[in-house]
Amino acid sequence: MKQEADSTVLNIVAVLSHYRQPVSDLKSSLTECMNALDMFLNNDFQEALTYLQVKSKDSMYHVLTYATILEMQAMMTFDPQDIVNAGNTMKEAQAVCQRFRKKSTVADSFNNLVHGQSLDQFTEEEIHAEVCYAECLLLRAALTFLQDGKHGQLHQRGIKVRNSYQTELDTLQRNGAIFLFFAGRIEEIKGNIDLAIQRLEECCEAQQNWKQFHHMCYWQLMWCFTYKQQWKMAYFYADLLSKESSWSKATYVYMKAAYLSMFKEDDTKPFGEDEVKLFRQVPSLKVKIAGKSLPTEKFAIRKSRRYQVQNPVPLPVPPLR
Repeated sequence: MKQEADSTVLNIVAVLSHYRQPVSDLKSSLTECMNALDMFLNNDFQEALTYLQVKSKDSMYHVLTYATILEMQAMMTFDPQDIVNAGNTMKEAQAVCQRFRKKSTVADSFNNLVHGQSLDQFTEEEIHAEVCYAECLLLRAALTFLQDGKHGQLHQRGIKVRNSYQTELDTLQRNGAIFLFFAGRIEEIKGNIDLAIQRLEECCEAQQNWKQFHHMCYWQLMWCFTYKQQWKMAYFYADLLSKESSWSKATYVYMKAAYLSMFKEDDTKPFGEDEVKLFRQVPSLKVKIAGKSLPTEKFAIRKSRRYQVQNPVPLPVPPLR
């Protein structure tokens, strides 16, 4: 009986030890997470997630990076299931970080309230845990903008990208899709439209796993060809978006109709489509995201009203930019 009791105690100690301590130390965790990010930025999306998932139950950095990638996916797709998955995983990440945070007594909490808490009272691991925990809270709050209509106004402002990255051509070819996309946007802003088109097309070719990257590129390519007044190519990308992307069918159909209205009389219209019929479809295609109507859809619906009459007078339709 004594041996069984001793064995039980040892098993409990082993479980508690496993629960309290990370599988790998901070330095190796950071290195592994950087490796996963390298995979992600080189378009190996599923490989990165699989690599991180193995230690996502025990390492705060693994689970935080894992949840962050899922949140990026949710913010690109606007798919309800992706949003739920990202939210649940971020909640799990928060729980893992909580395990490594400094344990405070009631007396500690009172002293912190009165005097504040010095970093000298934290171990290195506990400092990392505080930072990771705060990041989880921030990212979970960002997800609520997609889920809760009360935050619609904040969501409409979008998530701003603070830094844009510009790298040498050989490094780009070796943005991944992400860097190629931003390189294309930089060239577009500079007015180097042909180079922007080249970068965005390279971005589409760089990976095939996440079609949402393609949709982001299609939108920018559509505008690049608009600037060049190449209406057929602009129409081509608007048509792709209307068929593949679920973000805003009303916006995409409006843009298709706008480009068709710019065709010459002797130009052959793709698929036999007619801009008047397309303009009339626009109001029926509107959707709401985060409980709010999209500003672009409001604009498109307002401008398409001129085609609701029985014999509309065709007029050039201003685009959304």
